Amino acid sequence: MAKCFIIMPVTTPEAVAERYSDKHHFKHVLDCLFLPAVKKAKLEPVKPIASGSDMIHARIIKHLENADAVLCDMSILNPNVFFELGVRTALNKPVCLVRDDCTPTIPFDLTMLNCHQYSGALNSWELEAQIDKLCEHVKASVKNSDGKNTLWEVFGMKTTGEPYKPKEGIEGKIDLLTMQINALAKDRRRDDMRGKLLFNLRDQDCQPITASTGAALTKDIWRIANLCGMQSSFKCARMEGDRVVTVHLKERPPNNFIEQLRPLLHEANVRLQITCGIDTVCYGDSLD
Repeated sequence: MAKCFIIMPVTTPEAVAERYSDKHHFKHVLDCLFLPAVKKAKLEPVKPIASGSDMIHARIIKHLENADAVLCDMSILNPNVFFELGVRTALNKPVCLVRDDCTPTIPFDLTMLNCHQYSGALNSWELEAQIDKLCEHVKASVKNSDGKNTLWEVFGMKTTGEPYKPKEGIEGKIDLLTMQINALAKDRRRDDMRGKLLFNLRDQDCQPITASTGAALTKDIWRIANLCGMQSSFKCARMEGDRVVTVHLKERPPNNFIEQLRPLLHEANVRLQITCGIDTVCYGDSLD
């Protein structure tokens, strides 16, 4: 049976959970809508993989390369989803695009493609009809694409990306083992840092800020986290008193997140604390 790899947000960020009234919204979209619709279209669904280690990313790329079809949910404009969509497009492989009705706009370059809109409410009395409509969209996308990516026709692209071809023999096996060991080492370092981070972007005395300024600041921090692809890691940002804003993350933030926050915090003249984990928080060195 032909396979359909599903790429979509794998978690529901706190910032949008209230919009859906469901902190596990996208899990329910997968289980209640996507899986039944793909199966009804006579395709074998391949569930999305939560990104983390390099080895997991390699599995995702493999699915993007080999799957007969890809169902891409652009809801909440998740950066990981668009990265995976870009890889699939580079390989000139067919993609079926969808988004929910809570995501009113998508990137301009994709507006010219046929994108199915489903109801994010997942109302039980509408679900069967929703499954039928999505099933027909998936079947039509597969049939009309003729095994190719529609964006190629729209933009007149000519050069197809080529998947990496590993070396043969013992040299190839050594390269593979080295890559896997490096990935495991990176995961271990990441785990060692969980629950043990607090960055002070500014150590000098900070001036109090108003509640309205604090609200705007936390929104800006969420916006930067979104741009850095941290939706699954970002838990919340809130003011602690009148001179400190605390950001709670599930894992160590990337360097570009810290660098983009630095001028924002310096301008507001407040101290930033970033904590990872739940129980244990250790104090780190200043980033200045």
